[in-house]
Amino acid sequence: MQKIPSFISRFIQDNHVVNFAAYTIDDFWTASCFYAFDHNMARLILLTSKNTRHSQIMLHNPKIVGTISAQITDIQAIKGIQFSATSQLLTKQDTEYHSSLTHYYQRHPFARLTSSDVWLLHLDMIKYTSNEYLFAQKSIWQRHTE
Repeated sequence: MQKIPSFISRFIQDNHVVNFAAYTIDDFWTASCFYAFDHNMARLILLTSKNTRHSQIMLHNPKIVGTISAQITDIQAIKGIQFSATSQLLTKQDTEYHSSLTHYYQRHPFARLTSSDVWLLHLDMIKYTSNEYLFAQKSIWQRHTE
């Protein structure tokens, strides 16, 4: 696995809401969720019920696309990512379940007040755009090089 560049990781870590779309041949839906970023494994951890429309679609097709963007108004400060990922529903029997939940709770302590299903979004490709130093500067990261 290729390491995500530090400036992209920093951007993902500095934000907390992911927007994504799930689809099958018969249906599609979007969702916005709080996330915790697992830099070492290049994935997002999120909590969402497996009974939601987007989760039901992800159970049929784990491939998703999404965005993370800062909510700013100054065009020179625009930064964001577009990504493709593979979703995975964790069960309590999965070895990563408890560590993923702990990681999420560290980022979002309020989440302990309710229970929900734990999902991993394994980032496959990221396109990062920033206007910070150069207008519409783009950087691409891929989990695996071809």
